[in-house]
Amino acid sequence: MNNQNNQKNQNSNQQQDEADIVEEILQNDLALNENIENNQENENMPNNSSINQKKSNNSSQDLTKKIEELLKTIATKEETIMRISADLQNVRRRAAQDRIALLKSGGEEIILKIMPSLDNFERALKALPSELKNNDWVKGILAIEKSIFEVLKIEGLKEINQINVPFNPDQHEAIATDEKVKKGLVAEVFQKGLIMNDKVIRPAKVKVGAA
Repeated sequence: MNNQNNQKNQNSNQQQDEADIVEEILQNDLALNENIENNQENENMPNNSSINQKKSNNSSQDLTKKIEELLKTIATKEETIMRISADLQNVRRRAAQDRIALLKSGGEEIILKIMPSLDNFERALKALPSELKNNDWVKGILAIEKSIFEVLKIEGLKEINQINVPFNPDQHEAIATDEKVKKGLVAEVFQKGLIMNDKVIRPAKVKVGAA
């Protein structure tokens, strides 16, 4: 009887041990599966430091791109400003040249208008009788004529009034010839020419040698 009871107890203990072992294995398997799942989740989850690094890289790239665009815009603006400045200088220079040309042309027109009167004045003095040339009144008139031409010379007027010089079609207008004077030389000046600021505004009317 005692042997049977002992046998039953041994069987019961063995079954309990086996149950404990199975339960421990199941718990270990469950823990292992949880670890595997956690590792997989960790692998699938993005790394915060990696995300921050990517954000930082993207931010740096955006900033660099904006700086490059800003530099390009500045360069374009500088080029535009330089071009406008050059155009403005050209406009100012042309305006100054136009003003000078206008003043010169205005002076030329005035001189051309008064010169016929001065020519007549000069002819009258040349035709003056010799006995009147030492007259004080005549000397006063000659002084006035001289002062007028001095003012005109200061303003840039030059006379074309030489004889025995080569005929220059840019400065002379031939209206007669002289067979006794060497060909090509100015023999006589009927009306003196005028140069204003290095520009011929009236050619001299001359007689040219034809010998």
